[in-house]
Amino acid sequence: MGACVGGVRVRVRATPLVLWLPKPPDNANGRKHWAVALREKKALWAELDNRKRTKYHFEHQPYKPLRRVMLSVEWVADRAAWLPDKDNITRRLKPVVDWLVARHYLEGDTAELVSWADHVVRVGTDKPPLCTVKLSISEVAI
Repeated sequence: MGACVGGVRVRVRATPLVLWLPKPPDNANGRKHWAVALREKKALWAELDNRKRTKYHFEHQPYKPLRRVMLSVEWVADRAAWLPDKDNITRRLKPVVDWLVARHYLEGDTAELVSWADHVVRVGTDKPPLCTVKLSISEVAI
């Protein structure tokens, strides 16, 4: 399976790591006090740690951190009014990517190591309970 990352043709592993996530806090406009944003990030990290521990729609952690990855996001909401703008999704998922690096799923979060596929935003009910975002992590090789 091939893809294009930064104008370079890459090979993508056939089976991505799939994690269903809770809705991340809305940090896209930077209008919150820093203490509120930090509290929301800590709450999100605690929830992700809990889901990892209980394996609630979380696949196994890789044996070693993945070096170069392509992240694919599918945002599923119950109503169209709850869908975010596609341009804000990457920023809203920054605390999740930081968590993935801190928990050794990813080697790093620089632009050289992490690329983003097109985001899919849709209305639907075909998602696990308490989940909004399907994050697929595919290791890529040049």
